[in-house]
Amino acid sequence: MNRTTRTSPARAFTLIELLVVVSLLSILLAIAIPAFSGLIKSNERAMADSKLKLAATLGRDAAVRAGRGRDGAVAFFFTPGGRLRAVPFVKVGVIEDEDDTGSPIERDIFVQVDKFESIELPRGWSVRGYAPPNTIDAQWYDRTVLPGERDEGNWVFPETGFYDPSDTNDGGDRQTFFIRFDAGDGTASVPKSRDALLLDPSTSRKLRERTPFSTFNIDRAASHLAYVRSILELPPSDSRRRELLGDESPDTVLARQVTQLALYNESELAGALRVRLDRNTATIYQSDEDPKLVATVSLGDLVNWIEGRNVASDAPGKPADKAARVYFVERYSGSLREMFP
Repeated sequence: MNRTTRTSPARAFTLIELLVVVSLLSILLAIAIPAFSGLIKSNERAMADSKLKLAATLGRDAAVRAGRGRDGAVAFFFTPGGRLRAVPFVKVGVIEDEDDTGSPIERDIFVQVDKFESIELPRGWSVRGYAPPNTIDAQWYDRTVLPGERDEGNWVFPETGFYDPSDTNDGGDRQTFFIRFDAGDGTASVPKSRDALLLDPSTSRKLRERTPFSTFNIDRAASHLAYVRSILELPPSDSRRRELLGDESPDTVLARQVTQLALYNESELAGALRVRLDRNTATIYQSDEDPKLVATVSLGDLVNWIEGRNVASDAPGKPADKAARVYFVERYSGSLREMFP
């Protein structure tokens, strides 16, 4: 006996049902994506905050461990297109350099602490240091802060990688800021009038083929400390001391002490200033050699945004978005405390 089994025809979705499903998915994505992006941004901000505070701790520890007369520090470095780094340093000597008029001036020499690794912030996150009015001069940030802007307070960026690494005299383009800690107890140092030169060797092979960098080749030295000591043993009248370790040397960075820092996202700053990040530098600087701000950037607007005030293009009286975190260095603990939590 044959039995015939009836099967129900497969039921397809109607066009209306598909449209309803797609609409629901679109609504869910519209809700979820901003929330997820906000979560990522919040986590990056927390990570950047944690790493910045850790960097200050490392600088203080360097001062405690180094011993008498050897202050510790944490300085900030940036290579165009890369990430901002916080690097622990320790003082190893003093050198007689020249100021912008050619007059002799003493500067402290710092080298990186061997046992401490530098700390990288998340990509796109930056740190600026506060330079009080009339502290910027013809050598420190002379390219990006014009004479007429120096009588105002400025938030300066680590201009450590904007130079020609193969040029024997292009080190004058390199400058940054640092937090300094007193040797022994690690308290945050009272700002000193004497600047520092941080040893940060150029990676250019061409440079090591030129005199005097070929004679005193840092790549063949046992350590950075040994390299500095070998140069400081030269007679004070020997011009090679300044060529190798002075402000103009591509192996050094001129640094000045600050007591306030600002942590922020570079894209948010660019958006507030109505400019685009440079493709090569990933900052508001246009050049990867000679430091140069985007033409339309106003230093006044930059300061206002970091300090939570309206930029010029915002509506008067409208509360500004607080995107930057501003810290001051506590004198005795050496830790960072947020100024406007």
